[in-house]
Amino acid sequence: MCQPARSETQKSAIQLTINDGMSQSTVNDILQADDGRMWFATGDGLSLYDGESFQYVYRAQPDAPGLANNYTFALAQDTNGLIWVGTLGGGITVFDQQVNPVASLRAASGLFASDEVFDLAPGPDGTMWIAHGRGVTQLRLDDGTFTQPSGAQPANIDTDYIRSLVVSADGGVYIGTGSAGLYHFDPASGQLTHWDDSNSALTGLTVLDVLIDTDGLVWIATEDAGLHRLTPDTGVIDQPLAIPDDDVEALAQGQDGRLWIGTWSNGIFVYDPATGVMENYRSRRGVRQRISSDTIVALTPGNLGRMWIGTYDNGVSSVSQSPDLFETYYPQDSGVIWALADAGRSGLWIGGKDGLLRLNRNLQNLAIVDLDKDLGPGPHDVRAILSEPSGVIIAVRDHGLQRRKAGQLTWSRMTAPDGSPVAGDAFIRLLLRAADGTLWIGTHTGVFHVGADGTQLAHYVEGDGPRDLPHNRTRSLYQGPDDTIWIGTSGGLSRWNADTGDFTTVSGLDVLPDNDVRAVWQGAPGDPLYVGTQGGIVLLDSDYGPHPADRPGEWSAERDDLQDAAG
Repeated sequence: MCQPARSETQKSAIQLTINDGMSQSTVNDILQADDGRMWFATGDGLSLYDGESFQYVYRAQPDAPGLANNYTFALAQDTNGLIWVGTLGGGITVFDQQVNPVASLRAASGLFASDEVFDLAPGPDGTMWIAHGRGVTQLRLDDGTFTQPSGAQPANIDTDYIRSLVVSADGGVYIGTGSAGLYHFDPASGQLTHWDDSNSALTGLTVLDVLIDTDGLVWIATEDAGLHRLTPDTGVIDQPLAIPDDDVEALAQGQDGRLWIGTWSNGIFVYDPATGVMENYRSRRGVRQRISSDTIVALTPGNLGRMWIGTYDNGVSSVSQSPDLFETYYPQDSGVIWALADAGRSGLWIGGKDGLLRLNRNLQNLAIVDLDKDLGPGPHDVRAILSEPSGVIIAVRDHGLQRRKAGQLTWSRMTAPDGSPVAGDAFIRLLLRAADGTLWIGTHTGVFHVGADGTQLAHYVEGDGPRDLPHNRTRSLYQGPDDTIWIGTSGGLSRWNADTGDFTTVSGLDVLPDNDVRAVWQGAPGDPLYVGTQGGIVLLDSDYGPHPADRPGEWSAERDDLQDAAG
């Protein structure tokens, strides 16, 4: 048995909810029409989406053509390109691709026994199979007229309520019932085969969806016993996949052959039969870049490689069936991330406005690091992280520098030999461990230079002297390949002379596109210095003037008008 995904798999999604124009939050079925538009069967009519805007179809006036009930539940396209819509309480309405009603049918016609339509399955012969509240019916539509084809119809089913249908290439019909397991009906012979808990391993008797995969295997989604598989050649049912949710609502197979499994409480599981790998996609409260809900009731592969996902309580989402180009994690409510640092063994420390996290990329697990125990109740605004073999240092607003030694789980304030806090009560933004072992600390009140033991060596602040900075707010700290220390501030760029302790400062719009210096980088000693500012990027040569690669009066990047999130 394949084990489930060990943890949630990060997956980017696009949501369409009532805030985006969906007519209702419950999306029971999804179909992509020939013109590419998405049809969504909702609890309040049809919502049609063309990629930019919605069109709605609601219940028609009495005796007028169109929907007889707004609670649409099932969608299917027949071999003539007509789109059949099943409703709960209003029977069937058929539309053409331009959304014009072609025909409607109610139980009062005598052609089928219930206006509660739960599923629709097109047959290869142009007919449509209807799962409804009183059984299964095969219908044909020609020139706007419904007929019931001659030949055998399923009979002797132990329950009236039929929940799901699928038709195989040879015309056989698998019938998922509301309380009696699974049937297979052969229209050619009239033979009816039954599986339930009395004669098979099918312990779930409410079958919500049935899928025939490209290998001919039949997958059975049950409401009360998870996912099962039927091998038609042997008639044997088993449970090859361990899904941690007994309520499996929807099934689909993507164009890449993977099996998509929608559950009521645990989002989507995606199983690759070629590799045996299982992934799990979940929603996250307040994050629109993830699937909109973990309660999945419909799955439909799109024509362009996306999987469309209908939920019970929050509209539709779509995700790419291909791997995302980037792994995307949404760790905290605010989503504001200030700092990243290596945590070893494929791990990453993440500092943000709401605290500290640790990512294990091998397990794709993102864990909150408990700072409350040592620092008191949060939230804790983690602005900078320095990861070293001896441990990790974090800068927490209003709590200064906190250190956790390697092999320990407790955090303690980083202090000098005399017991005083390193950098005092400063608002710390940046940390840099220099090659000589000293620590540079960038704050809103200048830069602290601290010895390896925590002794303060200097505190550089704004001023006009040779050892002063052009601005107190520190924006970047960088040690170049020749060990030069560069300090970017909101007033320009300063280079520190280790021999004298003096600074050489570059500022002014004749050299920099903006004095707010956010990043500095140099490839090798003597190479141009790349300086990132709030107004763009500039290259400086060894004399700290514009590099020849930058033509006079022009910068190497257009202005990007970045906002100062810190104020």
